[in-house]
Amino acid sequence: MTAAAIEISGLRMRYGPKVAVDDLDLEIASGSLVAVLGPNGAGKTTIVETVAGLRTPGAGTVRVHGLDPVADRDALRAHVAVQPQEAALIPNLRVSEALELWRALYPDGQDAGELVGVLGLEDSLDSVIDKLSGGQGRRLIIALTLMSDRPLMLLDEPASGLDPLARVQLWDAVRARHAAGRTVVVTTHLIEEAEALAERVIVIDHGRVVADGTAAELCARTGTDRLGDAYIALVSSPTIPDVAPRSATTLTKDFT
Repeated sequence: MTAAAIEISGLRMRYGPKVAVDDLDLEIASGSLVAVLGPNGAGKTTIVETVAGLRTPGAGTVRVHGLDPVADRDALRAHVAVQPQEAALIPNLRVSEALELWRALYPDGQDAGELVGVLGLEDSLDSVIDKLSGGQGRRLIIALTLMSDRPLMLLDEPASGLDPLARVQLWDAVRARHAAGRTVVVTTHLIEEAEALAERVIVIDHGRVVADGTAAELCARTGTDRLGDAYIALVSSPTIPDVAPRSATTLTKDFT
């Protein structure tokens, strides 16, 4: 296993005329806990899906622990767990049955009982997946991802749709995986999530990295006292050539 969990060089992804990721260079060290922070549509999900081997790079290279996510897809499964924004689970399974199935698929993963307690799924174990509320469904998807317990955990906007208590429970579970030595990458547009979790914050906009560092470093760079103010200053300023800056009003709506 290489010292870098993720190595991205010159990545470019396009959907028709829209450039989603624009000549991106990025390296994430093994064992780190990183928040990829950016507005909706900034390219965060495309980056996650490309790292996970779900999309083929239009240009550039991606390596995960030295593996090519496309060419080495089978080997990659032992290295990466992904929590997508949306996941299709077997609708007529009960929550307890889904957890048992996942344990059979990942016998060396994290214990389900611990995650049920941490993520507040105790009262949903007998519920059919198709009847879960949006928040409980999201908790289940997160539990299944964390059960996989791969060396690299990719969580794509995990707190979206969760109430404040569920967010705190989620963050506790993520910190526990990081403390156990896992590399965790969380994409988010929530300032509070980046502040609560990350040792390192990577700000993405229009498919490019516009800032990278600790929360304190980003505040020092922008002359602000809070990560939220630093984020607005970074993403609403014309730091990317040929791209119009976002308005502060739009950005405020993104993370509140």
